[in-house]
Amino acid sequence: MFCPNCGTEIKEKKTFCPKCGSPLGVEAVQEDTKTVEAAASIENVHENVIPPQGAPVPSKKGGKKKFIIGGIVAVVLILIAVMIGTSGGDTGTTSTDTYIETVQNGYLGEFTDMTVQELLGSYYEDLLDCTAEWDGGENDDGQQIVEVKYTDETVGDTTIQFKMLDEQVFKISAFVDPNVTIEKASDLPAELNSLYFMAYTTKHETELDSAEKMKVFIDQLDQISGSAVLYGAAANYTGDRAQLCTLFGEDALETSVSWLLDAYGYLDMNDYAQQDTADTTAVEPASTADASSADYIFPSDRQYITEDDMAGWNQKTALLARNEIFARHGYVFQTQEIQNYFAAKSWYTPNSSYDGSGLNDVEKANVDTISAYEQKMGWAEQDVSPTKLAQGAVSSYVESQGDYCTGFDYVEPYAENEYLVCAKIGEYEWEAEYIVEVNGSDAWVIGRLDGGVFRPV
Repeated sequence: MFCPNCGTEIKEKKTFCPKCGSPLGVEAVQEDTKTVEAAASIENVHENVIPPQGAPVPSKKGGKKKFIIGGIVAVVLILIAVMIGTSGGDTGTTSTDTYIETVQNGYLGEFTDMTVQELLGSYYEDLLDCTAEWDGGENDDGQQIVEVKYTDETVGDTTIQFKMLDEQVFKISAFVDPNVTIEKASDLPAELNSLYFMAYTTKHETELDSAEKMKVFIDQLDQISGSAVLYGAAANYTGDRAQLCTLFGEDALETSVSWLLDAYGYLDMNDYAQQDTADTTAVEPASTADASSADYIFPSDRQYITEDDMAGWNQKTALLARNEIFARHGYVFQTQEIQNYFAAKSWYTPNSSYDGSGLNDVEKANVDTISAYEQKMGWAEQDVSPTKLAQGAVSSYVESQGDYCTGFDYVEPYAENEYLVCAKIGEYEWEAEYIVEVNGSDAWVIGRLDGGVFRPV
């Protein structure tokens, strides 16, 4: 502080100047106080930014420590991410591939002699010449799904999906084939069992060269539930494959594989129940046939047939032999059982535009000879009345639903080419009315009457 009168510096707080005696005044003292307070304030600010040398700095040091630790954690996380990426860490892809392989190399139901890939491929790839594409992933519910898609411009695209129930067991959850109608609960197992039946009989044709051997195979199928094929398990599964469905709270279909195939026209169980030895002839080539005709009943396209050649035939053999002449040209049969029989032959190529004409002279003569022999033996198809055909269609349909017919109350015309059949069903013989369409020798159930209301099936 300085004296306002003489300018002498006054180091101590005074009221009067010690040199000239002039009063210093209150303003000078107050100004000096403000200057000290301001300096102290600035010092405090500087103290917060630049602390005295050697003084502890807890806030600053602590922030640096946190930064170092955070940096280390970030580096570790980056290293882990890199390690996962470089070591095949795409766990979703790896897991999906594993599930796909489990299904491909696994077995459906109790058919452990043919993998899923072999079974489906034998039909869609080998017979229909489709291209297969396997894929997989999770659905919206987090469930693992394996999918195979068979594509072909001519026959259309087929998609089959498998839902993984655990690491080893799976179930067919979707089946979309443009050429297959799935309406009833038994339709899908019937279709899948028919694929196995077709694949097995084709693969083991030389081993099933007699009715006796074929019956052994049919008896084996008769011990398996028709719905077992809906479930599958890995190749190394050690549990009971016959009980896969029960593990997840579902009941097995009481109808066996063989009787399910019978109900859908893929085979005739009566042939094996009767053990007709004449069936041997139906699967064996004629003695005059050469090696290239080994899969035919008779070389009817180039050799005239006689009654002696047909001496050991039964009704079914004669029927198939006559239709075999047309099947060589690709004729598509309306009778499901006959169509299924020829569809299993490696030489058969369906041609929907072929109308049965254009036979050579040998073939025409053989058709007449076989037809005459059928007439002589009382096997002519026209002997079957529409009423009998309608009843047979209802019986087959009811059996496919896991039940049976005990009789019929009445069969009467319903509409053009349609019949109303009232059947007695099951142990208590409850009545049910079915509408059956009859066309020539073919008949099939198209619906039922429920309180007088038509309901398609």
